[in-house]
Amino acid sequence: MPFGECNKGRVCALFCLLLLVSLNSGAQTRVVGVLLPNQPPPEYPAFAQQLAKLGWQEGRNLKLIVRHAGGNFERLPGLADELVMSKPDVLVSVFTPPTRAAMKATASIPIVAFFGEPVAVRFAGSFARPGGNVTGVTNLCGEMAGKRMTLLLEAIPDARRIAVLLNANDPLTHPQIEELKRIAPQLALEPRFYPLKAPDDLPAAFDDAVKWKAEAGMWLCGQGAAFMKRTAELALKYRLPVMVNQRQDVEAGGLMSYFADHHERFRAMALYVDRILKGAKPTELPIDQPLQFELAINLRTAKSIGLTFPQSVLTRADVVVK
Repeated sequence: MPFGECNKGRVCALFCLLLLVSLNSGAQTRVVGVLLPNQPPPEYPAFAQQLAKLGWQEGRNLKLIVRHAGGNFERLPGLADELVMSKPDVLVSVFTPPTRAAMKATASIPIVAFFGEPVAVRFAGSFARPGGNVTGVTNLCGEMAGKRMTLLLEAIPDARRIAVLLNANDPLTHPQIEELKRIAPQLALEPRFYPLKAPDDLPAAFDDAVKWKAEAGMWLCGQGAAFMKRTAELALKYRLPVMVNQRQDVEAGGLMSYFADHHERFRAMALYVDRILKGAKPTELPIDQPLQFELAINLRTAKSIGLTFPQSVLTRADVVVK
């Protein structure tokens, strides 16, 4: 074979080899660890679906390692350490207790968090400049206690004694408690706070609230999902109007809620994971805030407890369960 043709063949073979290496490198599997407080919520699939739309597909170029604490927050530090040991490219933490555990487990791996109130609980220096290895999205629920209480009072104008239910294990509840204490005199309210640690604590709380002659109730944001089913049952039993947390809680029998759309928030979290996998640093990404909130009401539940929503509430509702 002439030397020139042999040389061309070698160059061609080398080019093909380099191309193959490049393609294999581009298809490198990236690892994302996900830390949850409980079983994945109904909105979680929106996160994985959005990642797939962005080109990150499990089994091809993405490996998702999901761990949840099953509601036992004492397990979170160990689960966070386990995820860090898997050397993920990004660590995703959903809500306050998992984010606290993730931040203690690593100061170098990028963390995309779903915050309730990142600044008040000192997870971030500010929304514009979170600092460190953490950024993410927020539902602003830590700032929404006053707005949610105002909407509850619009639905039940004569209510003054309000039973305020909260998960004692979530520090996100503290700024909300302070906000309600601050606005209580302005709204002529008398809130009574019920810190709960498990759904089994609910019957005693409702019994006390009824004896106290509470005229309405409201759940504070912060790890309330496990309490919602029992709350709806007891609220119906005692005919006590209670504002629950999310749209899904209203669809499951709760009276009303006012909250950011969590499907949209999980999709926004996937966008941040995508940007970091493509080279962005957490310090370059300000915390993403929701632009829209949903007012959801359940007319069936209202009828069952003898409540008629004012027209001003009905006309503003984004979701109406009939």
